[in-house]
Amino acid sequence: METIQQIIQRLHHLPWPLQEVQVSRLQTDYNLGGISLIRPPDLIHYSRGVKVLAWKREPVAQQ
Repeated sequence: METIQQIIQRLHHLPWPLQEVQVSRLQTDYNLGGISLIRPPDLIHYSRGVKVLAWKREPVAQQ
């Protein structure tokens, strides 16, 4: 039996600033984890990104 090591990654960032976006073409004819994504989304969000502070990854204590 394979042992899976769990880790924790602590992150901090300000809320994502969202910009208006217009989509002229969107291809959604694929499956993801058994969920079919074949229709266009009802709502689309876009952000240019945020700066992120990340701490060192740490193993999760096994109980």
